[in-house]
Formats: sequence, structure tokens, C-alpha cells
Amino acid sequence: MCCYEIQWCQIILLILQPDYRTRHLPTTLRSQPIQEPSTNPKTFTAGQSVVIRDEEWLVRQVDQQDGGYTLTCDGVSELIRGVEGKFHSLLEDDIQLLDPRETKLRVDMSPNFVDSRLYIESHLRRTVVNDEKIRIGHKAAMKREDYQLVPAQQALGQIRQRILIADSVGLGKTLEAGILVSELMARGRGRRILVVAVKSMLVQFQKEFWTRFSIPLTRLDSRAIQRIQTKIPANHNPFLHFDKSIISIDTLKGNDRYRRFLELAYWDIIIIDEAHNVAKRGTKQSQRSRLAEILADRSDSLIMLSATPHDGRADSFASLMNMLDPTAIPNHQDYAKGDYSDKGLVVRRFKKDLRASTGSTMQEADYFAVYCQASEQEEKAYSCIAQLRGISDNLQTLGVEKGFLSSPNACLESIRERQKRLKSREATDQSVGGLAKETAKLDELERVLEGVNRFECSKYQQLITQLQDKNSPLYWKPADDNRLVIFTERIATLNWLLENLFRDLPLKVGHVAIAHGGLSDIELQQTVDDFGNASKPVRLLICSDVASEGINLHFYCHRLIHFDLPWSLMTYSQRNGRIDRYGQEKKPIIAQLVNQTENELIAGDIRILDLLRKKSEEAERNIGDPALVMGKHDRDEEIKVVKQIILKGSKQVDLEASTQANKTVGESLLNMFLCKSEVETHDQPIAIERTLFPSDFDYCRTALGRANEDLDGLKIEIDNPGQTLKFKAPEELKYRYERLPTEVQPDEHDGLLLTANVARMENGIEQGRSGEDTWPQEQYLWRLSPVVDWLNDRMRILFHRNEAPLVVLDDLMDQDQDLFVVSGVFPSQRSHPIFFELVGVEFRNGEVVRVASIEDFEIWPLLRTSTLINRGGEVSAESKLHSQISLAIREAEVHLLQRHHDIGVRQIAQIDRHVDELGELQERQVGHIQRRFETSKQPEQLKRQKRDEDLYKTEQVFDRFVEWVTTTLSPSSQPAISLLGVLTGRHD
Repeated sequence: MCCYEIQWCQIILLILQPDYRTRHLPTTLRSQPIQEPSTNPKTFTAGQSVVIRDEEWLVRQVDQQDGGYTLTCDGVSELIRGVEGKFHSLLEDDIQLLDPRETKLRVDMSPNFVDSRLYIESHLRRTVVNDEKIRIGHKAAMKREDYQLVPAQQALGQIRQRILIADSVGLGKTLEAGILVSELMARGRGRRILVVAVKSMLVQFQKEFWTRFSIPLTRLDSRAIQRIQTKIPANHNPFLHFDKSIISIDTLKGNDRYRRFLELAYWDIIIIDEAHNVAKRGTKQSQRSRLAEILADRSDSLIMLSATPHDGRADSFASLMNMLDPTAIPNHQDYAKGDYSDKGLVVRRFKKDLRASTGSTMQEADYFAVYCQASEQEEKAYSCIAQLRGISDNLQTLGVEKGFLSSPNACLESIRERQKRLKSREATDQSVGGLAKETAKLDELERVLEGVNRFECSKYQQLITQLQDKNSPLYWKPADDNRLVIFTERIATLNWLLENLFRDLPLKVGHVAIAHGGLSDIELQQTVDDFGNASKPVRLLICSDVASEGINLHFYCHRLIHFDLPWSLMTYSQRNGRIDRYGQEKKPIIAQLVNQTENELIAGDIRILDLLRKKSEEAERNIGDPALVMGKHDRDEEIKVVKQIILKGSKQVDLEASTQANKTVGESLLNMFLCKSEVETHDQPIAIERTLFPSDFDYCRTALGRANEDLDGLKIEIDNPGQTLKFKAPEELKYRYERLPTEVQPDEHDGLLLTANVARMENGIEQGRSGEDTWPQEQYLWRLSPVVDWLNDRMRILFHRNEAPLVVLDDLMDQDQDLFVVSGVFPSQRSHPIFFELVGVEFRNGEVVRVASIEDFEIWPLLRTSTLINRGGEVSAESKLHSQISLAIREAEVHLLQRHHDIGVRQIAQIDRHVDELGELQERQVGHIQRRFETSKQPEQLKRQKRDEDLYKTEQVFDRFVEWVTTTLSPSSQPAISLLGVLTGRHD
């Protein structure tokens, strides 16, 4: 019999004891000696209160280590409040468990019983029920949409929260990740967090997590690393020093020291943004992919984000799935939807499916093309390019044409690059003539291009016309709330536009900014921040495709122009997603400038590219994912297909045939991505919150006022209608902030400004977009705020160690009626709370008449009001109440153990089911390994060695997973029980 079955048998025997079976008989018949709690270290469990070195601590985690137990604790008493401590049971002289049976009662004399309400509330806020319900994430500082809760709900339904959020561009994957992380933090599963993102996204991601979710990520970019190294000891692991951090995967890839630090750290949650960048590509494994595999094994929860999760290769997508769950896919080349979607590992939705439910926050874009008939000088250039194609129809000459379809300057750049290659090439006798002809034609084209100035460039002239025509959808005047994005593939085109637009538009210094790969991560982020800030002068942003991935450009901007024709459907989608995204308040207008020529060869090429544009728009409207059309799922691969079609001299029907051939494959792949959350609906995903206060603001305002009585000098400014609090942080709160990123620490002069008003917080977020070092003055006031955490700790000490409030409700309760409020938490063997309940034990004339959840008692809702009148009366027979504490705890414990047993039966069944499933998966993987080596042509000895290595590795993976499942789902047999208070009708 395995260990968890023995544990549950012991619990069942306890529940079947005589005192349990006779609990409803008169007290005299069922009285049993009350057993004192054991002082054996094995009884330690998360949630217990302990005294170590004469200070009170709350046990957060219990780990077996070196023949004893390591207790990870949070300080409760005044000197250690806010401090984390770790203690080993064999090294401490005495670890005293605070026995709830020895709790002393103190009559609450505070107005409206505010002390009792705050004390009980601080305990309630410490524990969240561990289920798939949304408990707090829906209250983040954002305009919530129901679809954003689905990834969190889906992940919370798993044993281990590991998921790929693969929603299409612009749906708010960062927000969805924030909701899930918030839920995990509230459940005690998110103390240590690591985010890995692309360089250009570090600040944006960091700000989003702090301003909307109060999750403080320390940014480890090139500048921040230098700052941090001055604050932490030499050779100290920064990933251990900072509980929550964000870093670029390229920084990890290029820094051996930080990579070693990474391998020595462990997190509760790891988030990998733009996760497609870490997938395996064929037989060669990139540094990014190897790092991601290390990270996948260094956390309980793993969240991957990618709008392009599949590159068309089976093994690439399988590598991501096996990072999430190493038991998911046995054969990377041959797997089915059920291997991962039935486990809830993927969620993917498209804007087209969600627009109806999101209304104005996700409007359907208007697409249109502006056709630009070539000027006389441009026709000469097209003629030269067509002749060049006739001489040497290869990728290099096609690059020259591609350059001219962007701009004259881009074409000149391509010509000069081609000329350098021709000159450095060692020609053979057979190729001399062809090379000479190509060189001469390139020289001729170069001379023609000198005449294609901005007045002769039809596309540029059409751009100016459209921007200045009041009847055009692209009519544009530089203004605070009317900004414009122009995308181009080539840096030469970008610089050419920058130079000429200043001449032809009413632009002032600072009105135009550029974004391209030559900028540093800090410069790029500053440019993006300036474009999205009303106080900054930037009105026009000219971008290369470095700005097409992940960056938000929709603030004050709803117009986007493709100056040149992208040669990839995925490029269209990524670019458009910068303004066509969740939170866009205006209808997106997306325009494409399309070259037109009378040259038959070039006109045919342009028709193919224009068809690509149309296919992109159709895909956005009909299937949601343009990548499915060509079936390549990779930008470079799509460009290769288009180039080959053009080089073969094919017509646009060939592109039609190519995309049609992939339609069935694309639809099949789309169906593979659909998971339970998209085909099933969950009833009431948001749980009813247990609280004694109407809102977080009401709790914090009341708690802050109460704390001010002890601290004296907070000088609190309260704006009730605006739900805003302002005060100077006391030293003990400053100490907590010192461990957070410098960007979020309170201003020494102005103090803390906290708001629970989402609209006001949104305004603060907008103001904070002015730059990397500019953050909102406001901080969001909700459950995860450091201020709320500090207040929770302060409210716990309103009553002394092992003391609980006695609330005299003589006008609401009978003279002989007493109600004991008992908190019970059963953590898992990994110290995560599995089950939590507030139990009410009701006495009449000193005898137990009812034991039930506190929610079932009529008097309980009255504590949620602040209108209770405290008459300040003394309590008659107070000693009698003290004598009832032991019996009340015993009754609550029996009730909890019964619930514990019921849950345990379900948990054992769940463990057995998962272990059986893992056994079947292991057999499949072993069978796949055996078959693979049976057909191998390697030498027998080498083949046997490699097979044994793979079999051993597979066994290790499954053994670790079975152990993880067992310890995660098996509740501890010892609950953490506390007496939170007594309500009584007794009075003198």
C-alpha cells in the first residue's frame, strides 16, 4: 500500500472514532478527553502559527530535509513583520506550536467592532480556495473581457499550471498571463517569478505587470544589471536575490555567468514571451531552445505566450508541448490533438471570433489599397529591371526588384550590394559574358534611379495626396490623439521617408520618430513610449519590421500604412496587430500602397504580391490566422515560396493553387489547436469572494485608519468618491518596498498614492508611457498590493499572540447563544492550500447544537456591515466561554476531518487516474523508443547504449512526474486550525 493510501486510512479511522459517531448525542455522553496537539515536528503544516526565538511566525512551507523539517515562515510579531525566515527543526532549541485550544478571548471594545472585523478579514485574505474558479484576476486594473479569463480557468483546472496561450495578435496575451499569475499568487503558488521576453518588450511587460496586477518584476537588462551589481554581494545569484525578475533570453544566451545562475535557481512560475523563438528547428537546437528546456525544468508553473505557435513542423510544436509537459508527446513526428489539448496545454482564439462579445474594444479593421501608377521615370526603371531579370533571373536580381518596389533608395542599396558581389566573384570563362551584361544593366539602372526623386516616385506622391485629402480615410493632421504608423521593410526606405516627409508635411522637430533593429533595446522602448504618450511631440512613427512583434502602438493611433508590399502573410498580420488589437478605441484603418506598371513582367509579379495582401485580409476576416493560408507558419518560409513562384514566371493562379492546397491542412491544424475551453462553457467561472468588507478600498481605508492610531503621523488623505488614498510610507513599509524594483518605490517627498479606481489607474498608466524611467504616480490598490499585504500583517496583531476577539452582540443574539469562528486549512504535501473553510460551532447553554460552514449562520452576514453598534458591555460567565474553546476546536476539527476525508477520497481517485494515464503514456514512449532503435542501422553496441540511455531518461521523467502529482494532490493529514473569534449574546 502506498504512503498516501496509508495516510487516508489513518484519517478514516480517526473519523470513525466513537466521539465522531456520537457527536449529536448530549455532551455528557460523547465527551472525550481533549488530546493536546503533538510537539513532534511531523505535525508541522503550512498555515500554522509558531513561536521561534520568542517571535511569532506563520508557517508558509514545510520541507523534509536532512532528517528534519525546514520551515519557511513569514514574520508576524512587530520586530519581524514583513521578514521571511527559514528554520530547521533540528537546529532550533524549541519550536512552539501555538495551540488554538489555549487561545485567550478579549472583549472587543472598538467602535462598530472594527478591530474584530479587520482581524478576521486579515486572516481571510491569507488563503484562497485551490480550485479552478477565478478569485481575484477579474479585478485587475483593466477593462475585463470574459475571454481573457479562459486561459487562467483552463490552467487552474490542471494539476500543474502549464499552458501555451496562443491567441492571435492583439488579443492581450500579457493581460491573460497576468490574470493567471495573480490567481497563482493568491493561492500561495507565485512567490518566485521569472519572465523571459524579447529585449524590446522588457519595459512594456514590466509596466503592465506592475500597474495592472501589482506584480513587481526587477528588470535585468544591460543597464539594470550594472545598477543591481552595486547592490548585491559579489558572485551572489541575482535570481535568488530577487524573487520576481524579467530578463531577455538574448541576455541569458550571451552571458555564461547569468546562465549558470539560472541553472541554480528555482521558481514557482516562469513566463516565456514570444515562445515560438525557443522551439526546436529540425535537428539543430539553438541556444534559445536549450535555455528554454532548462527553464521548463526549473518551475512548477510554466506559461508560454505566442501568436505564432506553430511553424508548420511537427517536431517544432512538439518541442513546446514537451517543455510544458515532458510526458505529452512520445513521437515528435507523429502525434494527435488529444496528446496535448485534452490536457489543457493550449488555448488559441482569434479576433474574428471575439469581436461580437468585446464591442468597441476590438473593432473590425477597414482595409483598402491605394494603387500608384508608375511615372515615366519609374517605367524606365521597371524596364531595366525586367531586362536584368532576362539576363540573370535569380534571387539576387529579384532582390533588386524587391528593393525598387520599396523605394528608389532601397533599390540603389540592393544594386550596390550586387555590384560588390559581382566584382569580388572570380568569374569563369563561361560566365564572363553574362556577368558583364548584368554589370552593365545594373549601371544603367543606377543612372535611371537618379532621376526617380520624390516627385517621380508615384507611391510617395500618393502617400502625400492621401494624407492631405480631407475625403480620404487616411487624411491626417499631426495632433495629440491622431497619430500615424508607416511600416516599411527596408531601412533605406525608412530614412528616405524620414528625410522627405519633413519637406512635404507640416511637421515640426520631434513630430517624427523611427524604430528599427539598429536601435538599442532602451532606445527602441523609449521611442514606443513616446509615441503612446499624449505629452510627447511624436505624431508619426516610421517602422521597420522590428516593431511588428509584441509592441503596442494603438494608443492615440488607429491608422497604419504599409509603404511597401510585404512578401509574407505573417508580416501583414504582425504589422496590423500593432494597432488592430484589444483596447483600440477607434476603428483601425489599414492601407496598402500598391505599385502599378505597364511592364508585363513586373506587373505580373505585383499582381502576385497584391493577391497576397488580399489573402491576408480574407484570412483575418474568415479563419483568423493568415499563417494557415500558405501552411508555412514561418515568415522566411513564406517569402521563399513567393520568390520561387515569381522566379518561375508563374501567374497569380499558382499562388491561388498554393494557398488552396494548404487550406485543408490549415483548417486541420486550426482544429488541432481548439481545446476544451473553446468548445465547452464553464458556468460561473468567477467565485463569490469571502470578505467582511464591500471592497478592497473600504478594507484598506479602514485598516489604514486603524494603523494610524498606532503609528501616529501617516497623515492620510482620503478621496472616497475617487477611491484614492495618499499617505507617507512608514519605515516598516519602506523596508518592504526596498526589496522591490526601484521603479515602484514610493517617492520620499510625495509619499504613496493608491487608487482602487480602475479608470483613474488607466489614466496613470497612460501618463506612465512617457519613457522607460517614467512610471504612473498612482499604484493600484487591490489584493496583491504591497500595501495591502502590509496592512494584513498589521491587522493580525490587533490581538496579541494566541488571542482572539470576543464580540458581544447582545441585541442580535440570544443570551445563551455563542458562536465560535474557526479557520481550518489543509495544505498539500507541497504546502499549497488544498482545502480551506471557516467553521462555525454554535453553543446553546454551553452545549454544541450546530457545526457548519460559517456562511450557513444567519448572524455572519451582519459582520459585513459597518453599522453594528458596540455597546461596550461586559460579558457574563466569560470563564465559561474560555472553557468551551477546547470543545469548539475539537468539534471544528472533526467537521474539517470529515470534509478532509470526502476530499481525500476524490483526491485519491484523481491521483490513481493520473498515475494510470502516466503509465499508459510511458508505455507508449517506451514502445516508440524500441521501434526507433529496431530500424536503426547503427552498430549494435552503440544502438544498445543509446537505447538504454533514452529508456533511462524516460523512466526518470515519469518517476519525477508521478512523485510531483502525488505530493501535489495528497493533502497533509494535519490541518492548520485557528480560533478567529467568538460571537456571543451574553451580557451582564
